[in-house]
Amino acid sequence: MFVRIDNVPRDYAWGSSHGIADLLGRTASGGPEAELWLGAHPGSPSRLSTPIDGAETLAELISEDPDATLGSDWRERDSYEGAPRLGFLLKVLSAAAPLSIQAHPSSAQARAGFARENELGIPLDAPERNYKDPFHKPELIYAVTPFDALCGFRSVGTSVAVFDRLIAAGKATGLPHDELDVLRGILAGGEDEESALRATVGLLLGGGEAAEEIVAQATAIARSSKGESIPELGIVRLLADASPGDPGIVLALLLHRVALAPGEALYLPAGNIHAYLSGTGIELMAASDNVLRGGLTPKYIDVPELLRVLDFTPVPAPLLAPSRLGALELFTPDVPDFKLAHVTSDASLDLNGPAIVLCTAGSASVAGDHESVEVSRGDIVFVSADEGALRFELRDDGVLFVATDNR
Repeated sequence: MFVRIDNVPRDYAWGSSHGIADLLGRTASGGPEAELWLGAHPGSPSRLSTPIDGAETLAELISEDPDATLGSDWRERDSYEGAPRLGFLLKVLSAAAPLSIQAHPSSAQARAGFARENELGIPLDAPERNYKDPFHKPELIYAVTPFDALCGFRSVGTSVAVFDRLIAAGKATGLPHDELDVLRGILAGGEDEESALRATVGLLLGGGEAAEEIVAQATAIARSSKGESIPELGIVRLLADASPGDPGIVLALLLHRVALAPGEALYLPAGNIHAYLSGTGIELMAASDNVLRGGLTPKYIDVPELLRVLDFTPVPAPLLAPSRLGALELFTPDVPDFKLAHVTSDASLDLNGPAIVLCTAGSASVAGDHESVEVSRGDIVFVSADEGALRFELRDDGVLFVATDNR
């Protein structure tokens, strides 16, 4: 079964006014277009181009006929408490301004947090609700344009050196830096890297005069310093302009800043702290909306819960290199929920479950075991699990992205 789907981009304030439209060859709305959700998540289920047996959204179609859409074994693979669900969510994301610093829970944390907030009677749409569902939300982002991001804690030694340079710039410009000295001492004085990072993040997000002064001093130094050879000054200025006075301005100095070239990807597992800064990309994740925020946002920040969820282990920048399957590039994370295929020439791909095909350039024929479909730039198609394998014939420099599960 091939079913054409689409959706309306979500108009979050940080969204680009043209990135999604440029990629898909559409007319922009004139307002921010941040994320195009392609899947069955209840927050914004994709709409069917033509209703099927009364179903108007992909979520309704799956609910009405899970055997046909997800496969006859969906109870073992794609269900929750006996109800069918599509386990991945594909998005086209385009950021013109920084998103919030955030992290996502593990499966165990999500289940426990969802149950706890239900017991407390917190409405699902309440601003102080952390857990909208009982699922984890690992994700990958594939850069379509140059893409700027913060992701993962750097080593403590690297971050101490960053603060040393920032403090030295303060001394050179005659600006106060005493609170930055205190923060630097906490970071350098921990028993181990994880405890040092936890204490530093806790101080920054804990609020109060000390945290406010740290942010004010870092911002003043970055805006006054002529030390353009200090790369950290740029990120402080960028974030201070976007979110004045926010603790995330300084928290960002603990993180890797990664500039992805088109075709490169990041994988962000549970507990990885990150923020997208700018660019357009293809995002694929487990179908969840659980977000613990940590700065660069006016939204609710639950500091104790964030500190429980964060993984404070320093890691390298989490680049995800593709593997090759014939002419396909496969971006395969360490979770069963999803993988992403990038198709630029004739190829085939075996399916173990349902899939979503997105065409971003040219045109192509997509054939399964039972049906086939023609797609061109901007077309999106849901593929049922019983198609078994997909064969792609590309024309006019066609480009496809295929999201499916990773079992």
